[in-house]
Amino acid sequence: CINIKNSGTNPIGPSSTLQVVLDPFMTFVSMASDPCGFGVPTITGCSPCTLTWNVPNASTINAGGCTLCFNVFVSGGASFNTTANFNAVCGAQSDPNNTDMEIHTSSCSCDPNDKLVAPNGCGPDGNIGRGEPLTYQIRFQNTGTGSAHDIILRDQLDSDLDITSLKILISTHQITHVEIIPDNVLIISYDGIELPDSGSNQVGSNGSIVFSIMPKQNIFDGTTITNQAGIYFDFNEVVLTNTTLNTLREFPEPIADFEAKHSCTNTDLVYDFTYTGGTADNATFFWEFGTGASPQTSTQQNPTGILFSTIGTKQVTLTVTRFGCTATITINIEVMSVISGNKITICHNGHLIVVNQNALQTHLNHGDCIGSCVTQAARLDNTFEEQIEIVNTPETRLFIYPNPTNEDLNINYSLPSTIENGTINVYDMFGRKIQTVLIYQKEKSLIINTTSLPVGMYFITLVINGEVKGKEKVFIVK
Repeated sequence: CINIKNSGTNPIGPSSTLQVVLDPFMTFVSMASDPCGFGVPTITGCSPCTLTWNVPNASTINAGGCTLCFNVFVSGGASFNTTANFNAVCGAQSDPNNTDMEIHTSSCSCDPNDKLVAPNGCGPDGNIGRGEPLTYQIRFQNTGTGSAHDIILRDQLDSDLDITSLKILISTHQITHVEIIPDNVLIISYDGIELPDSGSNQVGSNGSIVFSIMPKQNIFDGTTITNQAGIYFDFNEVVLTNTTLNTLREFPEPIADFEAKHSCTNTDLVYDFTYTGGTADNATFFWEFGTGASPQTSTQQNPTGILFSTIGTKQVTLTVTRFGCTATITINIEVMSVISGNKITICHNGHLIVVNQNALQTHLNHGDCIGSCVTQAARLDNTFEEQIEIVNTPETRLFIYPNPTNEDLNINYSLPSTIENGTINVYDMFGRKIQTVLIYQKEKSLIINTTSLPVGMYFITLVINGEVKGKEKVFIVK
């Protein structure tokens, strides 16, 4: 059912149209009721089907509105989205905010009198973000043996909902009275609805209403919002719906993210992991480091001393569970040896240097760390297409992308007019120069192919007239 209402002061002019895009599982069957006088729609582009009505008599759409209903056949699925758009032409004006979406869930195996909420939220407590609106749908069906003359919906709204934000969005039948009484009780009346019973008219025995409401501001994190409605068919006993549950949280779902770094004090292939997601409170952690790691799994928040048997790319997976909700991330880390002959790579005052092994303990005593100064991590399937700035001055610019890379490294540069000579140099993590590109033009883009380079960390430097103008770390991911 589509309810259309003219809440403006101008009458709706000719050439107005109603367009409904059905869910892909739905096909149009027939008109159920047409008090608007729209007639049968034109159907185009099925799967999904688009229903279009050219409105012949827009004067029927007054301040009270009219409701057009039609029957659909559902071929599968469990939940459905159907959008309706009314293009109301008022002279030269049209309403740009005229689209609404109905939440609808299959009720094949459900109580026909129930209550739905959107968003459902995450986990068994229905975690949603604070300040997020809630949309409720109350569905009712006359399962008696005769028509229901009057129906009343009595909805006990949670005390943490802002009653002033209540908006009724859709009703399948004409509402005759709306009232809010103390204790946030919403009462909606359908007087003279004459809703047929399901035995004589299965489709026509159903009805529903959709409304939205905002939670109150500045309520505590973890506040629960419950909602239940009572449905009264004439003088029969109340039919209670299910109770919906949502929990307001600053972070409704946990954030799974981490960094990996070579152990500060161990020269073996030993790595430490730090959770960086920011939702550690009330969370549990499960790490999977893969075959060849010792240990292969951990339940610590920040596991340390993970020993890998070989160098290369390792896939590490972290699963975070918090308030019944789960998030998972898989990250590639590059396990690299820090030893080359009698040299060891360390991080000294934020700079990567290579020292003799006999000098290592002195550096460790001063607070230096073995390995790189940056975390060795690159998210799977992330191309990092943004440009990485190496140097950016009024006269000189140098950018690279992507970083990390697994094939081509793109370099864009522009140089000052006073340049006599320049080079772009590539060094490995031990400081060995492995490639030099001479610069002949003042502005250019060039590509360095990295497919022949081993997995690891490299440095790109820009040298102009013998002076290093910029340096950037590059990760090669295979």
